[in-house]
Amino acid sequence: MNAENVNSLANWVLIISLAVGVVATYFIVVSGNEKERKLKLELSKANADAEKAKSTAAEANTKTAELNFKVEQEARKRAEAELALETLRGKLRGRSLSQKQRDILLLSLRQFSGATISVTSLGDKESATFADQIISVIQEAGIVVVRNFVGTLSPPQYGIIISPDLKPAFHDAFKKAQIDIKIGRATDSNIFIGLKPPIDT
Repeated sequence: MNAENVNSLANWVLIISLAVGVVATYFIVVSGNEKERKLKLELSKANADAEKAKSTAAEANTKTAELNFKVEQEARKRAEAELALETLRGKLRGRSLSQKQRDILLLSLRQFSGATISVTSLGDKESATFADQIISVIQEAGIVVVRNFVGTLSPPQYGIIISPDLKPAFHDAFKKAQIDIKIGRATDSNIFIGLKPPIDT
């Protein structure tokens, strides 16, 4: 093979190599474009899914907030109803002294130890029971109690009525114990235990 043929063969090899390179490059570009297109589609779908998830999460948060608000409303209504019911029960129950009221009243009345007072109560069970509690504290303070009963009074007398004849410190003893009293005279006694005040008072 002479030099001319060798040179011609080399040129053909170069041309074929270039052609193969061009074809390979073309397929690489096409393949790259296809991959890029698919990646863009996947990215677009991922973004859409993310936006949908955000929207769903926002809706879920809104619904959760609404439910929490409704739960709080119901809890508040229930608490108000329970308080109203307990208040009504308290009004319907008979009067009684708490231990704290007994202690304060006893301490305040000890200064009158040795004195004698008269206490009158109505004959109904609630008034008589409440009067027993008050008389018990008065006697424990060392005060002599003369007990009287009366069936009914007209007009009806309500609450605890303490005679103005007793010293102001005696009145204050009940006030310190947060026991409602009225200053006045329902009977000749120093203290009168009347009917339980009506519920609406």
